[in-house]
Amino acid sequence: MDWNWFNGDMAVVFSFVIAIVLINAIAGVFKSNQLQKTVREAMKSGQQLDAKTIAALGLERASGGGSVTGGFVLIAVAAALLLLGYFGGGFADEPNAVFAMLGVAAFPGLIGVVLVISGMLNRGKD
Repeated sequence: MDWNWFNGDMAVVFSFVIAIVLINAIAGVFKSNQLQKTVREAMKSGQQLDAKTIAALGLERASGGGSVTGGFVLIAVAAALLLLGYFGGGFADEPNAVFAMLGVAAFPGLIGVVLVISGMLNRGKD
């Protein structure tokens, strides 16, 4: 397989995808740490934490199903990757580029499909 289509531009694109995922994960860790710190301080001071207080702090109960919105976002990412493989500058004439991007797009696309199906099946269950 000829990998000449994988140039520096593609490395930048994949780096941005990885950076977005990492930034989101790090932000989630910081939010969780701040929330735990707030709960610990409230408990040390002797305050009672009822359901309304916990909801106000942002501790939602996890839903049993998948996230339909997240699934649609992942399907859109997969479609964007496919379009990048088809219309991508510099390697659009390379037939292997489309197949390579199809393989890359399969990961978020299939995860998105599973999240949408799971969310639809578990809708209304609590």
